[in-house]
Amino acid sequence: MMPVTELFYRLEPARQRRKEAALRRNEPVEKLAARLMKLMGGEATKDQTKCLGQAIHWGIGAACGAIYAVFRPYLPVLSKARGLPFGVLFFLVVDEMLNTALGVAGPPQRYPMAAHARGLIGHIAFAVATDGTLRAANAARR
Repeated sequence: MMPVTELFYRLEPARQRRKEAALRRNEPVEKLAARLMKLMGGEATKDQTKCLGQAIHWGIGAACGAIYAVFRPYLPVLSKARGLPFGVLFFLVVDEMLNTALGVAGPPQRYPMAAHARGLIGHIAFAVATDGTLRAANAARR
């Protein structure tokens, strides 16, 4: 996911990147990490926040991938087009709704359309990779 989103980010006009950076200031997972550290009674350094933020990011991905693996046999629509519906759902739930609901990102309408497109493409890439891994694992078991 990250190589895909980073590529599309580099292709965006600098003006759009600056607008998005001004809205974000920090990555949503880093904001969440800082909140968690504060809830546990500590103040995190910038490096700790970044590290915990990455752990949260990977944890969310692993959890969503595991959820997909469990529900995929029961909801075959999720695996159509190599996981495309799962990728779209993952994007909508996490990026468009959960980040705003948790207060770690502003309302979706504030962000440039390119930011939404980049997130959607990244989550689709994640879903296709997850689906491919599951298909390969299932084929290897047979």
